[in-house]
Parts: sequence; C-alpha cells; structure tokens
Amino acid sequence: MKTEIRTINSLSESETELINTWMEKEFGKKYIRNLKKYYSSEEARCFFIKEDDEIAAFGIINPVVADHLGEKHYIFGMGDLLTIHRSKGYGRILMEAIMEYLEKHRKTGLGFCARKNTEFYKKVGLGIKEDFMKRFRYKDPETGKISPTENGDGVFYEGDNFIQEILKTDELIYLDTKLW
Repeated sequence: MKTEIRTINSLSESETELINTWMEKEFGKKYIRNLKKYYSSEEARCFFIKEDDEIAAFGIINPVVADHLGEKHYIFGMGDLLTIHRSKGYGRILMEAIMEYLEKHRKTGLGFCARKNTEFYKKVGLGIKEDFMKRFRYKDPETGKISPTENGDGVFYEGDNFIQEILKTDELIYLDTKLW
C-alpha cells in the first residue's frame, strides 16, 4: 500500500476523470468539477491511497481563510473524501495521512459531512461538532455577497486553536471559499 500526496496541478487527466467519476457516483452531478480550476491554490493537495498502483481512496485539502470576529484564520478545508474500495481500512489510512500532513504543517483541517458519516470520522481521531455547518457562510471576495449554507456535522483536526476559539461563541464564521 502506498500513500501519495500531490499538488492538484500535477494530477493527470485520467486521475481527475477517476475522481470526478467516483464523486458523481457517490454524491451526484454537482460534484463533477474542473479540479485544477476549483482547487487553484498551489497549497491544495490531493491524497491518494493506492494498492498495487490502483487508487483505492482519495481526498483533497484546500487552503481556506476563515474570518471569525474580524480575525482571519488560515486553515485547510478537507473535502472530496472518498473510499473506492470500502471496508478494507483505506478510509482510515487516508484520514491518518491527512491528519499527519496537517500536524506537520500546524494547520487546522475542517470538513463537513452527513450525520451518517460522523461516527467514522470520530473513530479515526477527528473532532466532531454536530450541526456545525450552520455557523459558516461563504463571503464572495469580489462582491461581498454572503451565501447561507446547508446543515451538516463538522469534522476537524485541531492544528492550532481555531476550533477552540470559535466554539467559545455562537458567532458566524465567514469563509473566502465555497464549501468544499
């Protein structure tokens, strides 16, 4: 088994097609994306778990600026997480690789999921906050327009004190990136 951590720009056409194919199967057509455009930051990373050179799981982290009470926090959004071959431990290995990366870079990672998936993230060692998504809003950096979000549970890796700080209040957090 092998873990690869790659920039989004280094992904081949076949790798992006595989990601989009599986994202559509799992989540629907709205998750088909031009990954190189959607994740345009040089800091964005794609994690692959491979078995015999075949992709068994993948996930992406993308830098996000979160504004809480006028203070900017630089975190990573964890998203597009998918295990192709389930019940073989690949999801755990994927999340451990992402958490190790976040720890090494001293960054918080934040993702959102449906309640049915929350227990998995808890088992692999992420923090959990039920209905956390309702606290976050996307603020378009060009127009300033604020978009409400859907609801979902929050899953996080605390690489700094960001999550601890925002849990002290009920104030909204404004993101510079649409939810991932």
